[in-house]
Amino acid sequence: MSLSGTARVRVFTSAAVVVALVAAGGALGAGAASAAPAATAGSAASGTSTSAAPVSPTVHRSDFLGNGYNDLALGAPGGTVSGKAGAGYVVVTFGSRSGLQPARRVVLTQGHGGIPGTPTANAGFGSALAVGDFNGDGYTDLAIGAPGDAGGKGSVTIVFGSAHGFTHATRVVGTARLGTALAAGDVARTGRAQLLATQTPSNFGELDRFSVPRHGYTVHKEADQGIYGSTAIAVGDMNGDGYADVVASFAEVGGSMALAYYPGSAHGVVASKVQVRMYEGGADMAMADLNHDGRADLVVGKPLPPFGGCAQDSTGGSVSVWYGKRSVGLGAAPSQTITERTAGMPGGAWAQCDEFGSSVALGDVNGDGWLDLAVGAQQKTVNGHTRAGAVTILRGGPKGFTTKGAQFLTLSTAGLHARAGDNSQFGWMVDLADFNHDGHADLAATAIGQGETSPGWPFYGDGSLSLVTGTVGGLAPSRAAYLTPASFGAPAHAALFGWVLAR
Repeated sequence: MSLSGTARVRVFTSAAVVVALVAAGGALGAGAASAAPAATAGSAASGTSTSAAPVSPTVHRSDFLGNGYNDLALGAPGGTVSGKAGAGYVVVTFGSRSGLQPARRVVLTQGHGGIPGTPTANAGFGSALAVGDFNGDGYTDLAIGAPGDAGGKGSVTIVFGSAHGFTHATRVVGTARLGTALAAGDVARTGRAQLLATQTPSNFGELDRFSVPRHGYTVHKEADQGIYGSTAIAVGDMNGDGYADVVASFAEVGGSMALAYYPGSAHGVVASKVQVRMYEGGADMAMADLNHDGRADLVVGKPLPPFGGCAQDSTGGSVSVWYGKRSVGLGAAPSQTITERTAGMPGGAWAQCDEFGSSVALGDVNGDGWLDLAVGAQQKTVNGHTRAGAVTILRGGPKGFTTKGAQFLTLSTAGLHARAGDNSQFGWMVDLADFNHDGHADLAATAIGQGETSPGWPFYGDGSLSLVTGTVGGLAPSRAAYLTPASFGAPAHAALFGWVLAR
């Protein structure tokens, strides 16, 4: 049903041109920046091959211009806009034959360039991102969450892609921090992606579904609704019925994290058939077909144990892998669990509170047809620097993920053009995508504490982005780029640049 005129949610639509392809008219001065790095390559939508000879699978598609290259959208919800601290912004930089190029970018903020809304302190525009073709025109669109917008009601803004850049934008206002988490997928099998968004009227949260008419630009809130979902969402067809299912992580009473599995249907999310897996929730999730059986599989990053926090940590953090089951979807228990103590894990000794699993992403780095796994450990101590952070790449194969041939990266890794420091928190967010269309997934990893501005916990800062090119031999640190807000002509101070990546 349309939300226009309802008391629960208001819809604002702007038909004005938002931003052109080139970054000449960005509201935050998105003009020429540093030279474009030849940074990356990788992958893009669910691999579903059942052939014995695997083809290169893909995880997502973020092609806003429809030119065959994956683009990158990055949220900076702490950024100052029009003098309002924490108003937030989003940077979009476009893929090309030579990778992502900061000189070809746009900076999106509320109240500028056709984006609806007004910059307000602590709105957190860019706190959550999701990508999908919401109106079925063949171009990827971008959904942006601002949970502090509208006095804490929260909002989601969708900007629509085209061959000429983002040309329309629509904003939906919620009731209780709408836009805390976002994901996209075709839950109702309409041939278009629908937007899944959480609100947080309670610690359990609330899962809402929004749709856009074919070739339209208005947003409609659908009647189906989940009663669980607060921190992370993943979407994919786990039970093989042709409808995308939804898995949401939420906080239970007492603070431990759980998973809620909602099967998709012609009517959308089937809340009455929700399945809950107690204590199995986490900080981040990724979904794709890992074993080529045609069903989506789930990876959950669990940086801390269900109870007791760091004091009870005995593994340094973990990642659980759930293979999709026909007619069932999410099984009773994970099929594989990986921790910092798993044999062969690179990076030296494990330690309590390393938070391995703070972020996860899937992509075929070496082009062998199997999805690899990137895992952030944002609190890892590196060269004596506490909370410096690290990223581990585990290779995928027919028997799951293996530590054989694993790679371990920190900001101090030769070629990454940076240096690990106290509270950098490298690995806060990771993504694997093919930005130069060469068939190899490249790594994008953020360090939320770089340029630290917070005097104490949680030690947030300006933030930074590292890009590492994928090759047949894995990631190549010798082909890396290190970028900051200044690389994109965007505000830096306490911006939380890299809080989230659109995946």
